[in-house]
Amino acid sequence: MSSLIDSQPGLEMHGTLYGLKMLLRRGSTASAVLSIALLVAVIASTASIANHLSLQAQALSSIVNPGGTIIILDKNAASLSDSMISAEQAWIIVGKLENMSCVKHAAIQKILTAKIASQTRNVTAQVRLVEDVAAFLKMRNARLNGTAAASVAEANMGEILAGLLSVKAGDEVTIGEARLRISGVFRSQTEIDSAIIAHMQLLKNLTGSWEATLIELILTGNSKIDEALNQITKILPENLKAVQIQQPLEFAGQTIRQTLNFLNAWFAAIYLAVAAASYVIAGRLIAESNYEFSMLKTLGAGRSQLSTLIILYILVVAASGAALGTALGTVGAQSFSSILRWMNPAVDVMPFLEPIQVIQTSLLTLAASLLGCIYPAIKIRGALL
Repeated sequence: MSSLIDSQPGLEMHGTLYGLKMLLRRGSTASAVLSIALLVAVIASTASIANHLSLQAQALSSIVNPGGTIIILDKNAASLSDSMISAEQAWIIVGKLENMSCVKHAAIQKILTAKIASQTRNVTAQVRLVEDVAAFLKMRNARLNGTAAASVAEANMGEILAGLLSVKAGDEVTIGEARLRISGVFRSQTEIDSAIIAHMQLLKNLTGSWEATLIELILTGNSKIDEALNQITKILPENLKAVQIQQPLEFAGQTIRQTLNFLNAWFAAIYLAVAAASYVIAGRLIAESNYEFSMLKTLGAGRSQLSTLIILYILVVAASGAALGTALGTVGAQSFSSILRWMNPAVDVMPFLEPIQVIQTSLLTLAASLLGCIYPAIKIRGALL
Protein backbone atom coordinates (compact mmCIF):
# COMPACT_ATOMS: atom_id res chain seq x y z
CA MET A 1 0.00 0.00 0.00
CA SER A 2 1.43 3.37 -0.97
CA SER A 3 2.01 6.02 1.70
CA LEU A 4 0.08 9.25 2.06
CA ILE A 5 2.98 11.38 0.79
CA ASP A 6 3.75 9.07 -2.11
CA SER A 7 0.12 8.91 -3.21
CA GLN A 8 -0.29 12.68 -3.08
CA PRO A 9 2.77 14.32 -4.71
CA GLY A 10 1.50 17.78 -3.75
CA LEU A 11 2.16 16.92 -0.13
CA GLU A 12 5.77 15.85 -0.73
CA MET A 13 7.09 19.42 -0.69
CA HIS A 14 5.01 20.20 2.36
CA GLY A 15 6.41 17.13 4.10
CA THR A 16 9.98 18.12 3.22
CA LEU A 17 9.48 21.65 4.52
CA TYR A 18 7.89 20.29 7.70
CA GLY A 19 10.84 17.97 8.23
CA LEU A 20 13.32 20.77 7.56
CA LYS A 21 11.54 23.03 10.05
CA MET A 22 11.64 20.25 12.63
CA LEU A 23 15.38 19.72 12.17
CA LEU A 24 16.19 23.43 12.26
CA ARG A 25 14.51 23.70 15.66
CA ARG A 26 17.11 21.40 17.15
CA GLY A 27 19.44 23.03 19.67
CA SER A 28 22.52 21.93 17.73
CA THR A 29 21.56 24.11 14.75
CA ALA A 30 22.88 27.29 16.38
CA SER A 31 26.29 25.73 17.08
CA ALA A 32 26.38 24.37 13.51
CA VAL A 33 25.72 27.84 12.07
CA LEU A 34 28.34 29.34 14.37
CA SER A 35 31.00 26.80 13.36
CA ILE A 36 30.51 27.69 9.67
CA ALA A 37 30.30 31.41 10.49
CA LEU A 38 33.65 31.43 12.29
CA LEU A 39 35.38 29.85 9.31
CA VAL A 40 33.76 32.30 6.90
CA ALA A 41 34.69 35.17 9.24
CA VAL A 42 38.36 34.27 8.79
CA ILE A 43 37.91 34.50 5.02
CA ALA A 44 35.98 37.78 5.19
CA SER A 45 38.38 39.50 7.60
CA THR A 46 41.45 38.39 5.65
CA ALA A 47 39.92 39.44 2.33
CA SER A 48 38.86 42.84 3.70
CA ILE A 49 42.39 43.59 4.92
CA ALA A 50 43.86 42.27 1.67
CA ASN A 51 41.59 44.66 -0.24
CA HIS A 52 43.05 47.59 1.69
CA LEU A 53 46.60 46.41 1.02
CA SER A 54 45.81 45.89 -2.65
CA LEU A 55 44.42 49.42 -2.83
CA GLN A 56 47.61 50.76 -1.27
CA ALA A 57 49.72 48.76 -3.72
CA GLN A 58 47.74 50.21 -6.61
CA ALA A 59 48.30 53.67 -5.17
CA LEU A 60 52.00 52.87 -4.98
CA SER A 61 51.97 51.93 -8.64
CA SER A 62 50.82 55.46 -9.45
CA ILE A 63 53.89 56.94 -7.80
CA VAL A 64 56.05 58.68 -10.34
CA ASN A 65 59.54 57.28 -10.31
CA PRO A 66 62.01 59.88 -11.60
CA GLY A 67 63.09 58.48 -14.96
CA GLY A 68 66.52 56.88 -14.93
CA THR A 69 67.16 56.98 -11.18
CA ILE A 70 70.34 55.34 -9.83
CA ILE A 71 71.63 55.33 -6.28
CA ILE A 72 75.19 54.83 -5.05
CA LEU A 73 75.60 53.24 -1.63
CA ASP A 74 77.91 51.16 0.54
CA LYS A 75 78.74 47.88 -1.23
CA ASN A 76 78.37 45.85 1.99
CA ALA A 77 75.06 47.46 3.02
CA ALA A 78 72.11 45.07 3.26
CA SER A 79 69.68 48.01 3.45
CA LEU A 80 69.71 51.80 3.25
CA SER A 81 70.02 52.08 7.03
CA ASP A 82 73.32 50.13 6.87
CA SER A 83 74.89 52.27 4.14
CA MET A 84 77.62 54.71 5.17
CA ILE A 85 79.65 56.92 2.82
CA SER A 86 82.18 59.38 4.20
CA ALA A 87 81.46 63.03 3.38
CA GLU A 88 84.85 63.48 1.73
CA GLN A 89 84.40 60.44 -0.51
CA ALA A 90 80.83 61.49 -1.40
CA TRP A 91 81.96 64.95 -2.57
CA ILE A 92 84.77 63.50 -4.69
CA ILE A 93 82.32 61.14 -6.42
CA VAL A 94 79.76 63.88 -7.02
CA GLY A 95 82.47 66.00 -8.62
CA LYS A 96 83.22 63.20 -11.07
CA LEU A 97 79.54 62.49 -11.75
CA GLU A 98 78.79 66.11 -12.62
CA ASN A 99 81.31 65.88 -15.45
CA MET A 100 79.51 62.91 -17.02
CA SER A 101 77.13 63.65 -19.89
CA CYS A 102 74.63 60.99 -18.81
CA VAL A 103 74.07 62.52 -15.33
CA LYS A 104 71.50 65.30 -15.01
CA HIS A 105 71.43 65.72 -11.21
CA ALA A 106 73.38 64.26 -8.29
CA ALA A 107 72.42 64.68 -4.63
CA ILE A 108 74.20 63.48 -1.49
CA GLN A 109 71.67 62.33 1.10
CA LYS A 110 71.57 61.12 4.67
CA ILE A 111 68.46 59.07 5.45
CA LEU A 112 67.38 58.63 9.07
CA THR A 113 64.39 57.12 10.81
CA ALA A 114 63.35 59.33 13.69
CA LYS A 115 60.38 60.25 15.86
CA ILE A 116 58.81 63.46 14.62
CA ALA A 117 56.47 65.29 16.99
CA SER A 118 53.98 68.05 16.23
CA GLN A 119 51.74 69.87 18.68
CA THR A 120 49.08 67.16 18.44
CA ARG A 121 50.77 63.92 17.38
CA ASN A 122 54.06 62.12 16.97
CA VAL A 123 55.04 59.48 14.41
CA THR A 124 58.16 57.62 13.39
CA ALA A 125 59.07 58.64 9.86
CA GLN A 126 61.93 59.11 7.42
CA VAL A 127 64.17 62.19 7.58
CA ARG A 128 66.20 63.07 4.46
CA LEU A 129 69.06 65.49 4.86
CA VAL A 130 70.43 67.15 1.70
CA GLU A 131 72.83 69.97 0.87
CA ASP A 132 70.31 72.05 -1.10
CA VAL A 133 66.65 71.46 -0.23
CA ALA A 134 65.30 73.63 -3.05
CA ALA A 135 67.45 71.87 -5.68
CA PHE A 136 66.46 68.45 -4.33
CA LEU A 137 62.73 69.23 -4.50
CA LYS A 138 63.20 70.61 -8.01
CA MET A 139 65.00 67.40 -8.98
CA ARG A 140 61.95 65.46 -7.77
CA ASN A 141 59.54 67.80 -9.61
CA ALA A 142 57.82 68.58 -6.32
CA ARG A 143 55.04 71.16 -6.04
CA LEU A 144 55.62 73.24 -2.93
CA ASN A 145 53.01 75.00 -0.84
CA GLY A 146 55.18 77.57 0.93
CA THR A 147 58.92 78.15 0.52
CA ALA A 148 61.91 75.83 0.38
CA ALA A 149 63.87 75.45 3.62
CA ALA A 150 66.54 78.14 3.57
CA SER A 151 68.33 77.47 6.86
CA VAL A 152 69.21 74.66 9.25
CA ALA A 153 66.25 75.71 11.42
CA GLU A 154 63.74 75.03 8.62
CA ALA A 155 62.48 71.94 6.81
CA ASN A 156 59.97 70.89 4.18
CA MET A 157 57.47 68.10 4.78
CA GLY A 158 55.76 65.71 2.36
CA GLU A 159 51.98 65.99 2.20
CA ILE A 160 51.37 62.42 3.45
CA LEU A 161 53.45 62.96 6.59
CA ALA A 162 51.96 66.43 7.04
CA GLY A 163 48.49 64.89 6.97
CA LEU A 164 49.43 62.34 9.63
CA LEU A 165 50.86 65.05 11.90
CA SER A 166 48.18 67.66 11.07
CA VAL A 167 50.96 70.08 10.09
CA LYS A 168 50.82 73.01 7.65
CA ALA A 169 53.33 75.56 6.44
CA GLY A 170 54.50 77.74 9.34
CA ASP A 171 54.04 75.09 12.05
CA GLU A 172 56.91 73.69 14.10
CA VAL A 173 57.94 70.08 14.70
CA THR A 174 60.53 68.39 16.90
CA ILE A 175 63.05 65.79 15.70
CA GLY A 176 65.02 64.51 18.65
CA GLU A 177 66.23 67.67 20.38
CA ALA A 178 66.05 69.78 17.23
CA ARG A 179 63.07 72.08 16.70
CA LEU A 180 62.31 72.93 13.07
CA ARG A 181 59.91 75.29 11.36
CA ILE A 182 58.05 73.75 8.41
CA SER A 183 58.49 76.40 5.75
CA GLY A 184 56.51 74.47 3.14
CA VAL A 185 54.56 71.27 2.42
CA PHE A 186 55.33 69.56 -0.89
CA ARG A 187 53.82 66.96 -3.18
CA SER A 188 56.07 64.98 -5.53
CA GLN A 189 54.09 61.75 -6.05
CA THR A 190 57.21 59.85 -5.01
CA GLU A 191 58.22 58.06 -1.81
CA ILE A 192 59.49 61.30 -0.24
CA ASP A 193 55.88 62.49 0.24
CA SER A 194 55.98 60.55 3.53
CA ALA A 195 59.29 62.12 4.65
CA ILE A 196 60.68 65.38 5.94
CA ILE A 197 63.49 67.12 4.02
CA ALA A 198 66.04 69.21 5.93
CA HIS A 199 69.57 70.63 5.54
CA MET A 200 72.63 68.40 5.84
CA GLN A 201 74.01 70.77 8.50
CA LEU A 202 71.42 69.29 10.85
CA LEU A 203 73.16 65.91 10.62
CA LYS A 204 75.78 66.60 13.28
CA ASN A 205 73.09 67.67 15.76
CA LEU A 206 71.09 64.46 15.19
CA THR A 207 73.83 61.81 14.88
CA GLY A 208 77.12 63.44 15.83
CA SER A 209 78.73 62.28 12.55
CA TRP A 210 79.00 63.41 8.92
CA GLU A 211 78.52 60.13 7.02
CA ALA A 212 76.08 60.12 4.11
CA THR A 213 73.71 57.26 3.27
CA LEU A 214 73.65 57.45 -0.51
CA ILE A 215 74.13 59.53 -3.62
CA GLU A 216 71.03 59.78 -5.82
CA LEU A 217 71.45 60.32 -9.55
CA ILE A 218 68.94 61.40 -12.15
CA LEU A 219 70.02 60.54 -15.68
CA THR A 220 69.41 62.66 -18.75
CA GLY A 221 66.39 61.75 -20.85
CA ASN A 222 68.36 60.17 -23.71
CA SER A 223 70.61 58.03 -21.50
CA LYS A 224 70.39 54.24 -21.52
CA ILE A 225 70.30 52.76 -18.02
CA ASP A 226 72.68 49.84 -18.70
CA GLU A 227 75.30 52.01 -20.39
CA ALA A 228 75.05 54.66 -17.66
CA LEU A 229 75.44 52.03 -14.93
CA ASN A 230 78.60 50.70 -16.58
CA GLN A 231 80.10 54.18 -16.87
CA ILE A 232 79.24 55.11 -13.28
CA THR A 233 80.54 51.79 -11.88
CA LYS A 234 83.95 52.42 -13.49
CA ILE A 235 84.52 55.61 -11.47
CA LEU A 236 83.40 54.16 -8.12
CA PRO A 237 85.84 52.92 -5.48
CA GLU A 238 85.67 49.27 -4.45
CA ASN A 239 83.62 49.95 -1.31
CA LEU A 240 80.67 51.46 -3.22
CA LYS A 241 78.10 50.14 -5.70
CA ALA A 242 75.54 51.65 -8.08
CA VAL A 243 72.04 50.18 -8.37
CA GLN A 244 68.94 51.08 -10.34
CA ILE A 245 65.78 51.90 -8.38
CA GLN A 246 63.03 49.35 -9.06
CA GLN A 247 59.99 50.74 -10.83
CA PRO A 248 57.01 51.07 -8.40
CA LEU A 249 54.60 49.62 -10.97
CA GLU A 250 56.63 46.42 -11.27
CA PHE A 251 57.05 46.20 -7.51
CA ALA A 252 53.34 46.71 -6.89
CA GLY A 253 52.46 44.08 -9.51
CA GLN A 254 54.77 41.52 -7.91
CA THR A 255 53.39 42.29 -4.46
CA ILE A 256 49.77 41.90 -5.58
CA ARG A 257 50.48 38.62 -7.40
CA GLN A 258 52.32 37.11 -4.44
CA THR A 259 49.56 38.18 -2.06
CA LEU A 260 46.83 36.72 -4.28
CA ASN A 261 48.68 33.42 -4.63
CA PHE A 262 48.99 33.11 -0.86
CA LEU A 263 45.37 34.10 -0.24
CA ASN A 264 44.05 31.65 -2.84
CA ALA A 265 45.88 28.79 -1.11
CA TRP A 266 44.74 30.00 2.33
CA PHE A 267 41.10 30.35 1.26
CA ALA A 268 41.17 26.91 -0.39
CA ALA A 269 42.29 25.41 2.93
CA ILE A 270 39.47 27.18 4.78
CA TYR A 271 36.84 26.02 2.27
CA LEU A 272 38.10 22.46 2.78
CA ALA A 273 37.59 23.05 6.50
CA VAL A 274 34.02 24.21 5.71
CA ALA A 275 33.44 20.97 3.79
CA ALA A 276 34.82 18.94 6.71
CA ALA A 277 32.65 20.87 9.17
CA SER A 278 29.56 20.18 7.01
CA TYR A 279 30.42 16.49 6.94
CA VAL A 280 30.63 16.42 10.73
CA ILE A 281 27.41 18.44 11.12
CA ALA A 282 25.54 16.09 8.77
CA GLY A 283 26.91 13.02 10.55
CA ARG A 284 25.89 14.34 13.97
CA LEU A 285 22.47 15.29 12.66
CA ILE A 286 21.85 11.75 11.42
CA ALA A 287 23.17 10.19 14.63
CA GLU A 288 21.14 12.46 16.94
CA SER A 289 17.90 12.60 14.94
CA ASN A 290 16.91 8.96 14.62
CA TYR A 291 13.55 9.68 16.18
CA GLU A 292 12.72 12.51 13.77
CA PHE A 293 13.84 10.55 10.70
CA SER A 294 11.97 7.45 11.82
CA MET A 295 8.82 9.50 12.31
CA LEU A 296 9.18 11.05 8.84
CA LYS A 297 9.73 7.60 7.35
CA THR A 298 6.62 6.32 9.09
CA LEU A 299 4.66 9.24 7.63
CA GLY A 300 5.77 8.12 4.19
CA ALA A 301 9.01 9.98 3.46
CA GLY A 302 11.14 8.00 1.03
CA ARG A 303 14.88 7.49 1.33
CA SER A 304 15.63 9.98 -1.42
CA GLN A 305 13.43 12.53 0.33
CA LEU A 306 15.36 12.05 3.58
CA SER A 307 18.65 12.53 1.70
CA THR A 308 17.24 15.73 0.20
CA LEU A 309 16.23 16.85 3.67
CA ILE A 310 19.81 16.44 4.96
CA ILE A 311 21.20 18.43 2.03
CA LEU A 312 18.64 21.22 2.47
CA TYR A 313 19.43 21.42 6.18
CA ILE A 314 23.16 21.77 5.52
CA LEU A 315 22.57 24.39 2.80
CA VAL A 316 20.38 26.47 5.14
CA VAL A 317 23.03 26.21 7.87
CA ALA A 318 25.77 27.13 5.38
CA ALA A 319 23.84 30.10 3.98
CA SER A 320 23.16 31.40 7.50
CA GLY A 321 26.78 30.82 8.50
CA ALA A 322 28.05 32.59 5.38
CA ALA A 323 25.89 35.66 6.06
CA LEU A 324 26.81 35.77 9.75
CA GLY A 325 30.49 35.05 9.12
CA THR A 326 30.82 37.72 6.43
CA ALA A 327 29.29 40.29 8.77
CA LEU A 328 31.41 39.20 11.75
CA GLY A 329 34.64 39.13 9.74
CA THR A 330 34.17 42.51 8.10
CA VAL A 331 32.89 44.32 11.18
CA GLY A 332 35.54 42.64 13.34
CA ALA A 333 38.37 43.74 11.04
CA GLN A 334 37.01 47.29 10.86
CA SER A 335 36.57 47.49 14.64
CA PHE A 336 40.09 46.18 15.27
CA SER A 337 41.55 48.68 12.79
CA SER A 338 39.64 51.50 14.52
CA ILE A 339 41.12 50.47 17.88
CA LEU A 340 44.62 50.39 16.37
CA ARG A 341 44.05 53.81 14.77
CA TRP A 342 42.90 55.17 18.12
CA MET A 343 46.00 53.75 19.86
CA ASN A 344 48.37 54.82 17.07
CA PRO A 345 47.13 57.47 14.61
CA ALA A 346 49.90 56.49 12.18
CA VAL A 347 48.12 53.17 11.57
CA ASP A 348 45.58 53.85 8.84
CA VAL A 349 43.97 50.56 7.77
CA MET A 350 40.46 50.61 6.30
CA PRO A 351 39.27 47.01 5.65
CA PHE A 352 36.40 46.60 3.19
CA LEU A 353 34.69 43.93 1.05
CA GLU A 354 33.45 44.34 -2.49
CA PRO A 355 29.84 43.16 -3.16
CA ILE A 356 31.13 40.61 -5.66
CA GLN A 357 33.37 39.14 -2.95
CA VAL A 358 30.39 38.73 -0.61
CA ILE A 359 28.51 36.83 -3.31
CA GLN A 360 31.56 34.75 -4.20
CA THR A 361 32.20 33.84 -0.55
CA SER A 362 28.57 32.81 -0.05
CA LEU A 363 28.49 30.64 -3.19
CA LEU A 364 31.80 28.93 -2.40
CA THR A 365 30.65 28.28 1.17
CA LEU A 366 27.46 26.66 -0.16
CA ALA A 367 29.45 24.59 -2.66
CA ALA A 368 31.92 23.41 -0.01
CA SER A 369 29.09 22.55 2.39
CA LEU A 370 27.23 20.64 -0.33
CA LEU A 371 30.39 18.69 -1.10
CA GLY A 372 30.84 17.84 2.57
CA CYS A 373 27.29 16.60 3.19
CA ILE A 374 26.77 14.48 0.05
CA TYR A 375 28.27 11.29 1.50
CA PRO A 376 26.36 11.40 4.83
CA ALA A 377 23.14 12.22 2.93
CA ILE A 378 23.58 9.13 0.75
CA LYS A 379 24.55 6.91 3.67
CA ILE A 380 21.36 7.81 5.52
CA ARG A 381 19.53 5.29 3.36
CA GLY A 382 21.49 2.41 4.84
CA ALA A 383 21.44 3.87 8.34
CA LEU A 384 17.63 3.90 8.46
CA LEU A 385 16.98 0.47 6.95
